[in-house]
This record gives sequence, C-alpha cells and structure tokens, in this order.
Amino acid sequence: MIRAASISALATFAHKVPALRKSILLLLYKCLKDSDDEVRERAYFFIKLLEEQGEKSVLDNSEYNNEE
Repeated sequence: MIRAASISALATFAHKVPALRKSILLLLYKCLKDSDDEVRERAYFFIKLLEEQGEKSVLDNSEYNNEE
C-alpha cells in the first residue's frame, strides 16, 4: 500500500514540476516490474496520463497553434 501511494505522489510531482517529468517517468517505468498488482496498475495509469499530458503541452507550445 505504501509503494502504491508513492506512485501517486511521484505523479503529482511530475505534474506540478515539468522539469522532473522525464526522471519520474523513468521511475514509473521501473515500477511496472513490481510484484504488487496495484503498484503496476497505478504506474501504468500515471505513465499514460503523464505521456499524454506531455504531448499535449508540446502541442500547446507549438508555433502552429499561434493565432495571428
């Protein structure tokens, strides 16, 4: 239960501090090999969520989205 809660905490840090996102995603990928199902499921969920958020932020900052 503690490890599963730590996954959520890491994801919160990754969301609030974009500079840490890459490092935290690496940690979350390592959590996919954990023996606990809940830890693996949370890690997978947050990996997908953070990757989607990262793609969205890249698109939001794209020069193609600037309205003139």
